[in-house]
Amino acid sequence: MSIKQNKAKELLLKGINKRDSDDYKGAIIDYTKAIAIDPASTSYSLRAHAETKLKSYDAAIEDCLKAIELDCDNPDAYYHLGYSLDMKGEHKDALKNFNKWLSLDPKNSKAYCCRGIAKSHLGDEAGAILDYSLAIEHDSKMIEAYVNRGVSKHKLDDRHGAIEDYSSAIKQDSTMIEAHLNRGISKHMLDDEYGAIEDYTNALAIDSNHVYALRLRAISYDELGQFEQAIVDLNRLIELNPNIADAYFLLGQAQRDLGVNLDGELNIKKAAEMGYQEAIDMLRHSNN
Repeated sequence: MSIKQNKAKELLLKGINKRDSDDYKGAIIDYTKAIAIDPASTSYSLRAHAETKLKSYDAAIEDCLKAIELDCDNPDAYYHLGYSLDMKGEHKDALKNFNKWLSLDPKNSKAYCCRGIAKSHLGDEAGAILDYSLAIEHDSKMIEAYVNRGVSKHKLDDRHGAIEDYSSAIKQDSTMIEAHLNRGISKHMLDDEYGAIEDYTNALAIDSNHVYALRLRAISYDELGQFEQAIVDLNRLIELNPNIADAYFLLGQAQRDLGVNLDGELNIKKAAEMGYQEAIDMLRHSNN
């Protein structure tokens, strides 16, 4: 290895250390210095990875294409290229690159998971489920694959299957809020409001300020006729984020159901003023 290559390697290692500390801007600086000394395919794909973390997808795509030009068998370049394209909404092109990634690394569980996400974005939930299952086959502890497979099953109305996958994810990581919320939503769709409330409550135990969990739990409380509890959650939600129009609408409905009509009307009017269409339609209908 030449002196130049050694210096470039030192800079890459320095950049990787910064990347591992979530200093992506610093990592890019070091990768750029390494590229200036020795423009290798790996250096470009490393810089692309850091760029995706900063959501600089166009820059990442450019670097991936350069990496592939230098080495057409660089699997990381196809990964970051596919990911960047998928994030830009170019799902079909993303899928092509994930396929190429898998042709180079056919046992990579992350590659199957990424391809599953791209398929889901294209509306192919059955194909996505197959890929998530392959990801799990190669790595039974890949939590992301269980959650994503649960989402696809839910979209195909397989609520019980979705709940099973979310439960598998929670078993591995009980602090994963997304899995608790998604399992609660599937239970809600099965009219298991008590089970849904339990999941939303678990999510709130992890993050007491999670506005989406508060909203979902309020809806389940409302479905059970527990209007006072729903009102508590919705007031807390509005306190945390006063710009969510449907929170005022839901609060107004719960207040009216509880017999607090004046407050209910005021909150429904507030939702209408914020442009919430259901509130606008309700007020228009009541005025006719």
